Amino acid sequence: MDNGGPYGAAQDALSLWEFDINFAVPASSTFTLVDTIPIAPYDTIFPCEGRSCIPQPGQLGAVDILSYRQRPMHRAAYRNFGSYQSIVSNQSVEAGPSMAGIRWWEIRNPGANSVLYQDSTYAPGLTDGLHRWMASVAQDASGNIGMGFSAGSSTVFPSVHYTGRLQSDPLNTMALGEGIFVTGGGGHNDPNTRRWGDYTSMNVDSSDDCTFWYINEFFAATGTTWTLRAGAFKFPDCGSPNLGIAALPMRQAICTPADANFDVEANAYSGFTSDTVLSVTGVPAGATSLFSPAIISPAPGVSTLTIGNTGAVAAGSYTMTVTGASAAPPLSRSRTVDLDVFTAIPAGPTAVSPAPAAEGVSFGPTLSWTASAQTSSYVAEVATDPAFSNIIYTSPATTATSVKLPAILSEATTYHWRVRGSNICGTGTDSATATFTTRFAPGICGPMQEIVTGFSDDMESGVNGWTTDPVSGTTWTRTMARPSSGAFSWLAVDVATTSDQRLISPAIMVPVLAAPTLRFRHDVSMEPNTATSCWDGGFVEISNDGGTSWAALDPSSQLEDLYDGPLPTGERAWCGTQPYSTASFDLGDYMGQTVRFRFRARTDSSVGLAPHGWYVDDVRIENCGISDTLFRNGFE
Repeated sequence: MDNGGPYGAAQDALSLWEFDINFAVPASSTFTLVDTIPIAPYDTIFPCEGRSCIPQPGQLGAVDILSYRQRPMHRAAYRNFGSYQSIVSNQSVEAGPSMAGIRWWEIRNPGANSVLYQDSTYAPGLTDGLHRWMASVAQDASGNIGMGFSAGSSTVFPSVHYTGRLQSDPLNTMALGEGIFVTGGGGHNDPNTRRWGDYTSMNVDSSDDCTFWYINEFFAATGTTWTLRAGAFKFPDCGSPNLGIAALPMRQAICTPADANFDVEANAYSGFTSDTVLSVTGVPAGATSLFSPAIISPAPGVSTLTIGNTGAVAAGSYTMTVTGASAAPPLSRSRTVDLDVFTAIPAGPTAVSPAPAAEGVSFGPTLSWTASAQTSSYVAEVATDPAFSNIIYTSPATTATSVKLPAILSEATTYHWRVRGSNICGTGTDSATATFTTRFAPGICGPMQEIVTGFSDDMESGVNGWTTDPVSGTTWTRTMARPSSGAFSWLAVDVATTSDQRLISPAIMVPVLAAPTLRFRHDVSMEPNTATSCWDGGFVEISNDGGTSWAALDPSSQLEDLYDGPLPTGERAWCGTQPYSTASFDLGDYMGQTVRFRFRARTDSSVGLAPHGWYVDDVRIENCGISDTLFRNGFE
């Protein structure tokens, strides 16, 4: 799950399902969600034009990455090593701005108490400029991992590469470098599809349980017909008696003077049975350490490491290294664990933003506060009354010192909010209550205020600094076909081919006045998917660095005419057929900044609604300013 993706995920996580098959009574079989496993933040929404994502050399265009479909690549590879079970899988991702990479995982002991043992992104492209995507991953008999994938760029035709790691390598690394099965001799030039081989396959040879076999596509020469390449590799240590050490949990928090206990596993591969002597370094000053037993005899087996006398330990985070050593064969394997020590509950934080008694606050503001010592997570609350008897929002626990509210607040309403920290010792005290008052609805101002227009373009007097991108291949044009007012509007045609059409405003200063708002009129004729999703659609982006980088205006900042649903590429957009209406966004986060807006129309490779599409007219920036009515008449 990607909380930045199109399917409404609440967090970045893996969903683990268990299929229990009843062969005697098939109808009694069950398929159950047994665990939702939070993962490190990641981004699966790669900047694509339809399925055109990963660049190829020359004028060939780009090929698909499929990351935006929120699908693990082939395959979820399961192994039972006797002393533990393991699943490895992967997903294509945007590892950096417009750079593809591979997020890969190892889940141990899958079930209701799964362990996310490894969670890492493989992306050498951040330094060498080569995209990696469409991977497959598996484990051999010794717990080593092999991963194959496509690799390419604007200067390298799509090729077939592979990498791997030994079981004893540092966690979350593909430490063995990168090999090449074949370098592409050409690229994919079919103008009708940019599909790439959706799934590649990494499997372990059953004859030795060590040799990895991988198969993927490439183009021997530019054209529309791909070629398959199969290749094999093997790690030299596979098949020899080998030792693995694991220490769980990998991170633990305690409130002094409680002990900390870790399960230390000696895992045996390929017939390893030697005694394993355990030791630990990095124990916090003042604490004691004890293994029970100190020697695992024989492996595989488990020992308990107890860190005691923690009442003498200062609050903080400590990293310890657990080592297992054997004599025959002579091996040494280590793993690190982290221990977070807390000695007291947190003090109350201080509310920072919105500023005390702030007015004109958006309907989905960002709340921020100061950090408080010994806090592992914070929770913020918003209420309609100072006694907090009517709490309308409680944030998820967060380690950050800010949280963005969904757009749930009402106009011109005073709210009260507070925040508190917690750790394993308990929940801390609440911050002092802060208040703020939300803005009025678009087009409405408070007493003694009036609408002030900071920018306005009714599209009647020429281009006026608006530009289109790309320079060619876009249909954005001033047209007399369907204006909201006057004779002209801008139109992006909903074509029946893949396109990404961008209309960019001139630079605009957002005034430092209350309730800054982008408002415009638009008429939509874009191919829908369902009532709440789009095949084609339009949305608005903003840049505050002169157009170097762009971000979609957050749906939580929408004030009028909300988006209809997500595009296949993840962005929320307007689609379907609707006559002219007014759309608006709160620009409170950009007050005092010079910005550009980008009206972006995206279409897929099939149905379009030409000659119509997305019409945009009467763009303006509005604020609420102090009224000068009192000074117009009768005051000499």
